[in-house]
Parts: sequence; structure tokens; C-alpha cells
Amino acid sequence: MWTGRLIYDNLKKLLAYTLTSNVAEMAAMMMYIIAAIPLPMGALAILFVDLGTDLLPAISLALESTETNVMTRTPRDLKQQRLFTNQ
Repeated sequence: MWTGRLIYDNLKKLLAYTLTSNVAEMAAMMMYIIAAIPLPMGALAILFVDLGTDLLPAISLALESTETNVMTRTPRDLKQQRLFTNQ
């Protein structure tokens, strides 16, 4: 059963995984921009490695099944609970 709560939970997991798994790539690009340190691989090669290694885990997170208590929780507050929070 696809509910808004399931989609919200899976999207939050997917975004957290994607952002944390690409920290090394972002750091290498920032060092290239800021300190002019040469990249170990070209941008296209980094893209292919990223697509090859992150695609299947990201799809599995997006298609994760519903938790048992998803409909017993209260609806989320749209002003307080966002995809990106400081918590």
C-alpha cells in the first residue's frame, strides 16, 4: 500500500543516503576548485562511478516496504517536519 507517509519516510532515507555517500566526491571537487589540486579522475568518470555504485542501493531504499506502525502515527506537522532538518 502506497501512502504519503511511506513515500515521505523512504524519500527522507534516500536523501540522507545520497548526501552522505557523496561526501568524498564533493570534497574532491571542492579541493579542486579552492586549492587547484588536480582531480584523480575526470568529471565524467566520477559520474559513471557514482551511478554504478549508488543506483541499486538508492532504488532499494526507495522501494522499502511499509513499517507496521506507519498509520498509527499522527500526521506530520508541515511547518516542523521537513525533509531536511537540523536534528
